[in-house]
Amino acid sequence: MLINLSNHPFKDWEIGHQKTAQVLYGQVEDIPFPGVDPKDRAWRASKNNTSNDLKMCIGKEKSKKWFTINNISL
Repeated sequence: MLINLSNHPFKDWEIGHQKTAQVLYGQVEDIPFPGVDPKDRAWRASKNNTSNDLKMCIGKEKSKKWFTINNISL
């Protein structure tokens, strides 16, 4: 199972992405990311933590690309 924690529901993914996710993970479960005020201090701290976690997991350059693709400024 793939848990899609985002504001991009599985049904709206490109067909190729849907098929790949289903082959690799079987079921895809959407859990919408809550709407947040970008000026909120807790949100900014959370975003910074997410950035640091991504850097540790996938590397600095790939994490920058992820934030760029998802239109999130660091």
